Amino acid sequence: MKKRLLLWIRAIRASFFSASIIPVIVGISTADHLGFRNKWLSAAALLGVLLLHASSNLANDYFDDLNGSDRDNPVISPFSGGSRVIQDGLLTGRQMGIAALLCLAGGCTIGLVLALMRGWPVLLIGFLGVMAGYLYSAPPVWL
Repeated sequence: MKKRLLLWIRAIRASFFSASIIPVIVGISTADHLGFRNKWLSAAALLGVLLLHASSNLANDYFDDLNGSDRDNPVISPFSGGSRVIQDGLLTGRQMGIAALLCLAGGCTIGLVLALMRGWPVLLIGFLGVMAGYLYSAPPVWL
C-alpha cells in the first residue's frame, strides 16, 4: 500500500505543488486580511488547485509518452523528462490518462462549487487555468 502511494506521489510530481499552493495561500491571506475569512472555502480552494496541478502533471506525462518526447529525452532531470513512471514500466499511459481525468473532474467540481458560492470571476480564472494546463501538454499546441 505504501509503495503504491509513493508511486502515485512520484507520478503527480507533488514536489512541484508549491508553484500552485503559494499563490492560493497569498489569496487566502489577502482575503483574511480584508475580513473575508472562511476556512472551508480556503481548504476547498487548496484542494481544488492541488487536484488541477496533479491533473496537469499526469496529462503532461501521458501526452509526452504519446508523442515520444519523454522517451527520446537525452537529459533526464527533475525539470525535464516527466516522472518517468510510464517509461520505467511502473504505470501505463492509460492509468496516467485516467488519473489525469479523475483529478481534473475533482478539481473542476470544486471550482464549480466555489464559482457558485463566489461568482463568475472564479469560473473565468478556473477555466483559463484549466485551459493553460491542458494546452501545455496536449495537441494541437504541445507547449
